[in-house]
Amino acid sequence: MSGLALTLEILLPLFLRPLLFEAAFHPSLVEFKRNQAHILFLAIPGVMIAAAVTAGLTWLGLDATGIVPGMGWAPSLIFADVIVSTDPISVLVIFTELGVPRRL
Repeated sequence: MSGLALTLEILLPLFLRPLLFEAAFHPSLVEFKRNQAHILFLAIPGVMIAAAVTAGLTWLGLDATGIVPGMGWAPSLIFADVIVSTDPISVLVIFTELGVPRRL
């Protein structure tokens, strides 16, 4: 067992791909079309606000405090985009565990 180590090469294919597939496979096209206006109205501004807040906090926490001097807005925005784009998977798992109505 000493030769076995968890690395990104093992974790990403093992966990992330099945989660992404499950999240993309189960939604109904009819339900999506029925809720399309609400999805677009809430999701697009929500993701943009979440990315802006995350980038701001990243910049403030790393550059402004001197932990990573010279870290500008561009790396902060890239980091925020990566973090924010994986968040819907977490939301789906939490919603499923809490028994939130399927429409949400």
